[in-house]
Amino acid sequence: MRAVAALEQITEKLLAQVEAVVVEQVVDQQRQQAVQQILVVEVEERLAAAIREILLAAQAAPVSSFSKSTFRGHMKVYKFLGIDTAMQMLRPGAKWEISNNQFTRWDDPRPCPSIEEVYWVMEKIKEFEDSIPTMWLPEQLEQMGIRQQELEEALG
Repeated sequence: MRAVAALEQITEKLLAQVEAVVVEQVVDQQRQQAVQQILVVEVEERLAAAIREILLAAQAAPVSSFSKSTFRGHMKVYKFLGIDTAMQMLRPGAKWEISNNQFTRWDDPRPCPSIEEVYWVMEKIKEFEDSIPTMWLPEQLEQMGIRQQELEEALG
Protein backbone atom coordinates (compact mmCIF):
# COMPACT_ATOMS: atom_id res chain seq x y z
CA MET A 1 0.00 0.00 0.00
CA ARG A 2 2.81 2.36 0.87
CA ALA A 3 4.52 1.68 -2.42
CA VAL A 4 1.33 2.56 -4.30
CA ALA A 5 0.94 5.79 -2.35
CA ALA A 6 4.57 6.70 -2.99
CA LEU A 7 4.12 6.00 -6.72
CA GLU A 8 1.00 8.15 -6.76
CA GLN A 9 2.88 11.01 -5.10
CA ILE A 10 5.77 10.71 -7.56
CA THR A 11 3.29 10.56 -10.45
CA GLU A 12 1.49 13.69 -9.18
CA LYS A 13 4.79 15.56 -8.85
CA LEU A 14 5.87 14.51 -12.33
CA LEU A 15 2.50 15.52 -13.77
CA ALA A 16 2.76 18.92 -12.04
CA GLN A 17 6.27 19.42 -13.44
CA VAL A 18 5.14 18.39 -16.94
CA GLU A 19 2.17 20.75 -16.67
CA ALA A 20 4.47 23.61 -15.58
CA VAL A 21 6.79 22.96 -18.53
CA VAL A 22 3.86 22.83 -20.96
CA VAL A 23 2.42 26.08 -19.55
CA GLU A 24 5.85 27.73 -19.82
CA GLN A 25 6.15 26.60 -23.45
CA VAL A 26 2.68 27.93 -24.27
CA VAL A 27 3.52 31.28 -22.64
CA ASP A 28 6.81 31.40 -24.59
CA GLN A 29 4.96 30.68 -27.84
CA GLN A 30 2.46 33.43 -27.05
CA ARG A 31 5.31 35.85 -26.33
CA GLN A 32 7.03 34.89 -29.58
CA GLN A 33 3.80 35.39 -31.52
CA ALA A 34 3.29 38.79 -29.91
CA VAL A 35 6.86 39.81 -30.76
CA GLN A 36 6.38 38.56 -34.33
CA GLN A 37 3.17 40.55 -34.65
CA ILE A 38 4.91 43.67 -33.36
CA LEU A 39 7.75 43.12 -35.82
CA VAL A 40 5.32 42.57 -38.69
CA VAL A 41 3.49 45.79 -37.84
CA GLU A 42 6.80 47.65 -37.60
CA VAL A 43 7.98 46.28 -40.94
CA GLU A 44 4.62 47.13 -42.54
CA GLU A 45 4.83 50.68 -41.18
CA ARG A 46 8.39 51.10 -42.46
CA LEU A 47 7.39 49.69 -45.84
CA ALA A 48 4.41 52.02 -46.04
CA ALA A 49 6.64 54.99 -45.17
CA ALA A 50 9.19 53.92 -47.77
CA ILE A 51 6.47 53.53 -50.40
CA ARG A 52 5.09 56.98 -49.54
CA GLU A 53 8.60 58.43 -49.92
CA ILE A 54 9.06 56.69 -53.27
CA LEU A 55 5.70 57.91 -54.49
CA LEU A 56 6.46 61.44 -53.32
CA ALA A 57 9.83 61.34 -55.04
CA ALA A 58 8.27 59.88 -58.18
CA GLN A 59 5.64 62.62 -58.23
CA ALA A 60 8.17 65.33 -57.54
CA ALA A 61 11.15 64.15 -59.58
CA PRO A 62 10.62 61.13 -61.79
CA VAL A 63 13.29 60.29 -64.35
CA SER A 64 11.11 61.84 -67.02
CA SER A 65 8.03 63.62 -65.84
CA PHE A 66 5.34 63.88 -68.48
CA SER A 67 2.83 66.66 -68.24
CA LYS A 68 -0.58 66.66 -69.85
CA SER A 69 0.19 70.21 -70.91
CA THR A 70 1.80 70.61 -74.29
CA PHE A 71 3.74 73.36 -75.96
CA ARG A 72 2.84 73.80 -79.62
CA GLY A 73 1.62 70.24 -79.78
CA HIS A 74 4.68 68.74 -78.08
CA MET A 75 4.60 66.70 -74.88
CA LYS A 76 6.37 68.50 -72.02
CA VAL A 77 9.09 66.55 -70.24
CA TYR A 78 10.47 68.05 -67.05
CA LYS A 79 14.17 67.37 -66.60
CA PHE A 80 14.96 69.67 -63.64
CA LEU A 81 11.75 69.56 -61.65
CA GLY A 82 12.27 67.81 -58.32
CA ILE A 83 12.96 68.14 -54.62
CA ASP A 84 16.69 67.52 -55.10
CA THR A 85 17.01 70.39 -57.56
CA ALA A 86 14.91 72.71 -55.40
CA MET A 87 17.03 71.88 -52.35
CA GLN A 88 20.24 72.44 -54.31
CA MET A 89 18.94 75.86 -55.31
CA LEU A 90 17.77 76.75 -51.79
CA ARG A 91 20.69 75.36 -49.77
CA PRO A 92 23.56 74.28 -52.06
CA GLY A 93 25.53 71.40 -50.58
CA ALA A 94 23.27 70.86 -47.56
CA LYS A 95 22.96 67.32 -46.24
CA TRP A 96 19.32 66.44 -45.69
CA GLU A 97 16.69 63.72 -45.79
CA ILE A 98 12.96 64.10 -46.19
CA SER A 99 10.12 61.74 -45.32
CA ASN A 100 6.38 62.40 -45.55
CA ASN A 101 6.96 66.06 -46.41
CA GLN A 102 9.09 66.57 -43.27
CA PHE A 103 12.82 66.92 -43.00
CA THR A 104 14.08 63.99 -40.95
CA ARG A 105 17.76 64.97 -41.18
CA TRP A 106 19.31 68.40 -41.49
CA ASP A 107 23.12 68.68 -41.36
CA ASP A 108 23.81 72.26 -42.29
CA PRO A 109 24.47 75.47 -40.31
CA ARG A 110 21.88 77.36 -42.36
CA PRO A 111 18.21 77.15 -41.35
CA CYS A 112 16.22 74.29 -42.80
CA PRO A 113 13.74 75.48 -45.44
CA SER A 114 10.07 74.74 -44.98
CA ILE A 115 8.39 72.24 -47.28
CA GLU A 116 6.34 75.17 -48.60
CA GLU A 117 9.57 76.90 -49.68
CA VAL A 118 10.72 73.72 -51.42
CA TYR A 119 7.41 73.41 -53.30
CA TRP A 120 7.52 77.12 -54.18
CA VAL A 121 10.95 76.62 -55.79
CA MET A 122 9.67 73.51 -57.57
CA GLU A 123 6.80 75.57 -58.99
CA LYS A 124 9.31 78.19 -60.21
CA ILE A 125 11.37 75.43 -61.85
CA LYS A 126 8.22 74.12 -63.54
CA GLU A 127 7.32 77.62 -64.75
CA PHE A 128 10.85 78.00 -66.13
CA GLU A 129 10.74 74.64 -67.90
CA ASP A 130 7.27 75.42 -69.25
CA SER A 131 8.66 78.61 -70.78
CA ILE A 132 11.18 76.70 -72.90
CA PRO A 133 9.89 75.33 -76.23
CA THR A 134 11.78 72.03 -76.06
CA MET A 135 11.19 69.72 -79.01
CA TRP A 136 11.84 66.02 -78.57
CA LEU A 137 12.26 63.44 -81.30
CA PRO A 138 9.54 60.76 -81.32
CA GLU A 139 12.09 58.06 -80.44
CA GLN A 140 13.28 60.14 -77.46
CA LEU A 141 9.73 60.48 -76.18
CA GLU A 142 9.19 56.77 -76.74
CA GLN A 143 12.34 55.92 -74.80
CA MET A 144 11.35 58.24 -71.93
CA GLY A 145 7.81 56.83 -72.02
CA ILE A 146 9.21 53.36 -71.53
CA ARG A 147 11.21 54.60 -68.53
CA GLN A 148 8.10 56.28 -67.11
CA GLN A 149 6.05 53.10 -67.67
CA GLU A 150 8.75 50.99 -65.96
CA LEU A 151 8.75 53.38 -63.00
CA GLU A 152 4.96 53.27 -62.72
CA GLU A 153 4.99 49.46 -62.90
CA ALA A 154 7.71 49.27 -60.25
CA LEU A 155 5.67 51.48 -57.96
CA GLY A 156 2.61 49.33 -58.60
